[in-house]
Amino acid sequence: ANCLAIDAGLGDEKTLQMTVEKYADRELFDTGIVATDVLPRILFESGNAQVAFDLMNSRKLPSFGYMMEHGATTLWEDWLPERSLNHPMFGALTRYLFTYLLGISQTKDSAGFEQIVIKPCLVNGMNTASGYITTAVGKISVAYEKAGDKVNFNVVLPENSSAEFICGEFKKNLNGGRHIFSI
Repeated sequence: ANCLAIDAGLGDEKTLQMTVEKYADRELFDTGIVATDVLPRILFESGNAQVAFDLMNSRKLPSFGYMMEHGATTLWEDWLPERSLNHPMFGALTRYLFTYLLGISQTKDSAGFEQIVIKPCLVNGMNTASGYITTAVGKISVAYEKAGDKVNFNVVLPENSSAEFICGEFKKNLNGGRHIFSI
């Protein structure tokens, strides 16, 4: 309920802090279809990417990791294998793998990815990631690998496009094509 209140603009900073503390401590979902999507987004958007990642990566009951450890190759309708074992019930948050962990998004006033933003959330427990989305302007791909105190990025943008790349304090403007760099 707290994450829904925050999302609706009804929760305050204390509501957010209590929500963050609860899920940082528990590392498991206690949500239904709507809040399972909203909660990680609220965590990512409030600067609590590590809590969101730990929640999404948990192996405790109830969690996606629990499903996988108990033989799931698809999402279940419920957190326990009591109903359909092939159901998109909790699948909405998979977009956060692209929009937050890989960081592929667009500015709020952009349509069709005319104004691309690449802003990956680097978290402990995920040392490499890669993926892409196909947009109206073409394929946008991001890959990274942590190597010691550096992170190596490989970003490919459609020709005739540009993006603002932001990772922590590091900012870089990118044009269409392949960009390989380390920060």
